[in-house]
Amino acid sequence: VYQYWIENSQTRPALDRHRVWWVSWKLDVERMRQASEVFLGRHDFTSFAAVGEEADARDPVKEMRRLEWRQDGGRLVFEIEGSGFLHKMVRCLVGNLVEAGRGRFSAGDLQSILEKRNRAAAGPTAPPQGLCLCQVLF
Repeated sequence: VYQYWIENSQTRPALDRHRVWWVSWKLDVERMRQASEVFLGRHDFTSFAAVGEEADARDPVKEMRRLEWRQDGGRLVFEIEGSGFLHKMVRCLVGNLVEAGRGRFSAGDLQSILEKRNRAAAGPTAPPQGLCLCQVLF
Protein backbone atom coordinates (compact mmCIF):
# COMPACT_ATOMS: atom_id res chain seq x y z
CA VAL A 1 0.00 0.00 0.00
CA TYR A 2 1.41 3.35 -1.08
CA GLN A 3 0.22 6.88 -0.47
CA TYR A 4 1.12 9.92 -2.49
CA TRP A 5 0.49 13.41 -1.09
CA ILE A 6 -0.15 16.47 -3.22
CA GLU A 7 -0.52 20.01 -1.91
CA ASN A 8 -2.92 21.67 -4.35
CA SER A 9 -2.83 25.33 -3.41
CA GLN A 10 -1.55 28.69 -4.61
CA THR A 11 0.96 28.86 -1.75
CA ARG A 12 4.02 26.62 -1.60
CA PRO A 13 4.02 24.65 1.67
CA ALA A 14 6.87 25.66 3.95
CA LEU A 15 6.96 22.85 6.48
CA ASP A 16 5.98 19.91 4.25
CA ARG A 17 7.89 20.95 1.13
CA HIS A 18 9.99 17.76 1.23
CA ARG A 19 6.99 15.49 1.87
CA VAL A 20 4.44 16.65 -0.69
CA TRP A 21 4.30 17.52 -4.36
CA TRP A 22 3.19 21.13 -4.61
CA VAL A 23 0.81 21.61 -7.56
CA SER A 24 -0.33 25.20 -7.89
CA TRP A 25 -2.79 24.79 -10.77
CA LYS A 26 -6.38 23.80 -10.00
CA LEU A 27 -7.02 20.06 -10.22
CA ASP A 28 -10.37 18.40 -10.93
CA VAL A 29 -10.33 15.72 -8.24
CA GLU A 30 -13.51 14.04 -9.48
CA ARG A 31 -11.95 13.65 -12.92
CA MET A 32 -8.86 12.11 -11.26
CA ARG A 33 -11.07 9.67 -9.33
CA GLN A 34 -12.82 8.58 -12.50
CA ALA A 35 -9.55 8.20 -14.41
CA SER A 36 -8.10 6.09 -11.56
CA GLU A 37 -10.74 3.43 -12.17
CA VAL A 38 -8.96 2.52 -15.43
CA PHE A 39 -6.17 0.97 -13.35
CA LEU A 40 -8.34 -1.25 -11.13
CA GLY A 41 -7.95 -4.95 -11.75
CA ARG A 42 -5.22 -6.98 -13.42
CA HIS A 43 -3.25 -5.21 -16.17
CA ASP A 44 0.14 -5.04 -17.84
CA PHE A 45 1.61 -1.79 -16.44
CA THR A 46 4.62 -1.57 -18.78
CA SER A 47 3.52 1.92 -19.86
CA PHE A 48 3.91 3.08 -16.27
CA ALA A 49 7.34 1.59 -15.48
CA ALA A 50 10.44 3.75 -15.06
CA VAL A 51 11.87 5.07 -18.33
CA GLY A 52 14.31 2.55 -19.79
CA GLU A 53 13.18 -0.27 -17.52
CA GLU A 54 10.07 -1.37 -19.40
CA ALA A 55 11.81 -4.31 -21.06
CA ASP A 56 13.56 -5.31 -17.82
CA ALA A 57 10.35 -5.89 -15.88
CA ARG A 58 10.06 -9.64 -15.37
CA ASP A 59 6.36 -9.57 -14.71
CA PRO A 60 4.69 -6.26 -15.61
CA VAL A 61 1.24 -7.69 -14.92
CA LYS A 62 -0.03 -6.46 -11.56
CA GLU A 63 -3.41 -6.39 -9.88
CA MET A 64 -4.58 -3.09 -8.39
CA ARG A 65 -7.13 -3.81 -5.68
CA ARG A 66 -7.86 -0.30 -4.45
CA LEU A 67 -7.20 3.24 -5.71
CA GLU A 68 -8.71 6.20 -3.95
CA TRP A 69 -8.33 9.94 -3.67
CA ARG A 70 -9.05 11.77 -0.41
CA GLN A 71 -9.13 15.54 -0.06
CA ASP A 72 -8.48 17.54 3.10
CA GLY A 73 -8.52 21.23 2.21
CA GLY A 74 -5.72 21.71 -0.31
CA ARG A 75 -4.10 18.37 0.51
CA LEU A 76 -4.87 15.43 -1.80
CA VAL A 77 -3.95 11.92 -0.76
CA PHE A 78 -3.83 9.14 -3.34
CA GLU A 79 -3.79 5.64 -1.86
CA ILE A 80 -3.15 2.55 -3.93
CA GLU A 81 -3.10 -1.11 -2.94
CA GLY A 82 -1.87 -3.76 -5.33
CA SER A 83 -0.26 -7.16 -5.71
CA GLY A 84 3.04 -5.48 -6.54
CA PHE A 85 4.49 -2.46 -8.30
CA LEU A 86 7.05 -1.80 -11.02
CA HIS A 87 9.93 0.60 -10.38
CA LYS A 88 8.50 4.16 -10.19
CA MET A 89 5.06 2.87 -11.17
CA VAL A 90 3.13 4.74 -8.46
CA ARG A 91 4.86 8.00 -9.36
CA CYS A 92 4.11 7.41 -13.06
CA LEU A 93 0.45 6.74 -12.30
CA VAL A 94 0.17 9.86 -10.13
CA GLY A 95 1.86 12.03 -12.76
CA ASN A 96 -0.62 10.85 -15.38
CA LEU A 97 -3.60 11.20 -13.05
CA VAL A 98 -2.57 14.79 -12.30
CA GLU A 99 -2.53 15.39 -16.06
CA ALA A 100 -6.11 14.05 -16.08
CA GLY A 101 -6.93 16.47 -13.25
CA ARG A 102 -5.57 19.31 -15.36
CA GLY A 103 -7.83 18.25 -18.27
CA ARG A 104 -4.99 17.03 -20.46
CA PHE A 105 -5.92 13.31 -20.31
CA SER A 106 -9.29 11.59 -20.15
CA ALA A 107 -9.97 8.16 -18.68
CA GLY A 108 -10.06 6.90 -22.28
CA ASP A 109 -6.60 8.35 -22.93
CA LEU A 110 -5.21 6.53 -19.89
CA GLN A 111 -6.87 3.29 -21.02
CA SER A 112 -5.20 3.67 -24.41
CA ILE A 113 -1.81 4.37 -22.80
CA LEU A 114 -2.18 1.27 -20.60
CA GLU A 115 -2.98 -0.90 -23.63
CA LYS A 116 0.02 0.37 -25.64
CA ARG A 117 2.51 -1.13 -23.14
CA ASN A 118 4.99 1.59 -24.06
CA ARG A 119 6.37 4.09 -21.53
CA ALA A 120 6.87 6.68 -24.27
CA ALA A 121 3.08 6.84 -24.69
CA ALA A 122 2.52 7.96 -21.09
CA GLY A 123 2.80 11.36 -19.50
CA PRO A 124 5.15 12.64 -16.80
CA THR A 125 6.37 10.96 -13.63
CA ALA A 126 5.50 12.69 -10.36
CA PRO A 127 8.47 13.77 -8.23
CA PRO A 128 9.60 11.60 -5.29
CA GLN A 129 8.34 14.12 -2.72
CA GLY A 130 4.97 12.89 -1.57
CA LEU A 131 5.48 9.14 -2.03
CA CYS A 132 5.21 6.95 1.06
CA LEU A 133 5.20 3.16 1.41
CA CYS A 134 2.61 2.68 4.13
CA GLN A 135 2.07 -1.04 4.44
CA VAL A 136 3.35 -4.33 3.06
CA LEU A 137 0.71 -7.07 2.85
CA PHE A 138 1.51 -10.76 2.50
